[in-house]
Amino acid sequence: MDILLSRELHLTPSDHETLICLEFRTEKSYKALRIFTDYHDAKFLGDMEQARRAIQRGIRKYLKDTDPSQWERFLPVVNLVTLSLECEGVFVGSAHRHHPKQSLMISEEMSSPGFERHKISRGNWRAVVCVNALVSDLVRYRLMIQGVEDSDPDPVEYRCMELHTHTVHSDGGASVSQLCHKAMDWAYDGIALTDHNAWSGVAELTPALEDATLPVAHGIEWTTLYGHFLVIGDTRVDCRLIGQDDIHLYLERIQAEGCAVGVAHPCAEGAPFCSGCDWRFHLSRWDLVDYIEIWNGPFPLESPRNSCALQRWTKLLNAGYRIAISSGRDWHLLGDEPKNPHLGVTYLGIAGPIRTDTVKEALRVGRSYVTAGPTLEFAFRKDGRVYGLGETLSPGSCLLLAQVNEDSRRPCWQDFGIQTKQVRLIHNGEVILTKSCGGSVVLSDWVELSPGWARLELYGDYRGQTGVMLACSSPIYME
Repeated sequence: MDILLSRELHLTPSDHETLICLEFRTEKSYKALRIFTDYHDAKFLGDMEQARRAIQRGIRKYLKDTDPSQWERFLPVVNLVTLSLECEGVFVGSAHRHHPKQSLMISEEMSSPGFERHKISRGNWRAVVCVNALVSDLVRYRLMIQGVEDSDPDPVEYRCMELHTHTVHSDGGASVSQLCHKAMDWAYDGIALTDHNAWSGVAELTPALEDATLPVAHGIEWTTLYGHFLVIGDTRVDCRLIGQDDIHLYLERIQAEGCAVGVAHPCAEGAPFCSGCDWRFHLSRWDLVDYIEIWNGPFPLESPRNSCALQRWTKLLNAGYRIAISSGRDWHLLGDEPKNPHLGVTYLGIAGPIRTDTVKEALRVGRSYVTAGPTLEFAFRKDGRVYGLGETLSPGSCLLLAQVNEDSRRPCWQDFGIQTKQVRLIHNGEVILTKSCGGSVVLSDWVELSPGWARLELYGDYRGQTGVMLACSSPIYME
């Protein structure tokens, strides 16, 4: 991986509303360009006196009917620095977002939102840094652009997924094509097809359909008398005759085929409400399970079954198992579905394009989080290295890195009164750090970690309620 451009700009208020052009050149062809931008240390103006003066100046200039003493209504005051790119004078795209820390990719096969797909060959490039707003005394803006070669590993990017869907190939109301087209309305990056005990729908997933809609991972919901489990991957293990005590034999076979195995709605009601939906297997080999669906249904924040699932998952983590999480809409596209549901989604850290193999790999290694809206970044920095979801670091003192963004997919959840108010770090089942926030925020803090696991949770407002869990990450482990 070649570094094509690496700069740190020291920006001051004199740079407000200016453009900074940085030239670089690709001397050969690359598989992709990978771009990192970061000014999270100074995204927000922390000096409240400076913030008050800035807001009151704005009120006097633009909002003359507003009482300047109400300035706190307009907090926080933020810096905004964005990036656009062009090649040989042709505009390639822009990352005009409020995120202070971004990881972007440009390639002929796939580019990050805001950028066109572009073949990376020899040529002259220009990166344009737009200082839209500069209110702090000093902002260090870091920019790095790398050329990715075929032999380099694909970068990981968190993508919005729906991992639990049904069609007419089981008890759904839509064809595979209709499901794919409907999924586009919800701004998913991809979905998984998981019909009950049926693979026949996979045959309808043509390249033309996925090019016209979105990528689809192959899967199945194994539906038994004692519970359901989701499988991502092209297994043909037949689980219809599974018993309560021999589940591990089937899971071993599925795992041997390289698939990702998850427990669907582990706290669902059984008969007469849903025969076989409740999880009643006698499973002691939880190391054979990759993930648990802790949120299920069209209103996951309002379902007691999901609180139960969260508790079960936490107990398994405390018992030493490494298990990731997912949210499942359990989408059937039937006439009795809510007209305006609030949905949880799963973000998966996917390396490269969304395909069956990259989706199952993300679940197996634990790169996932669930959210009711805001996106989440969570990592630890220790000894000069950053550790993300599913990874393992040594115990001791390390720097927590967290970021919340309320801009992503906002039209899908903005009508439910969602706002992040608090970030909690959970370590081995206990809250060890709590930070208040108002919406999008960047956090860093030193913490002491003993052997075990840690996850990040977001809390805030939802439909007039306060203190509701809005997002939860899979763990980072310490040993």
